[in-house]
Amino acid sequence: MGKRKRRSFTKGHRAEVIELVRKGGKSIGIIAKGLDLEKPSARACEDAVLSVEIAASHTEGRRNYGSPRILCDLRGGGRKVSRKRVARLMRKQRLVGRRRGGAS
Repeated sequence: MGKRKRRSFTKGHRAEVIELVRKGGKSIGIIAKGLDLEKPSARACEDAVLSVEIAASHTEGRRNYGSPRILCDLRGGGRKVSRKRVARLMRKQRLVGRRRGGAS
């Protein structure tokens, strides 16, 4: 037998659980208490702060900077952050650096 696929807990599931808690009363409320539905994770909070710094660096660079230069800016400022995380947050905000050169 193969491995079972693991289901992820998406926002849709979260909404269903909240609705069940509202309808179901105490027993479901006790189960849902451990899920921390209202409180965002530490990584989500840190991503929000980092997104502001990325947007500021992108604007200071006259919207020319891509993820490699922004990564250098952040690391130069003392932030420990990975290349992939910066690229992911830039994609999420739809920030794109300009390309050099032109048609040949």
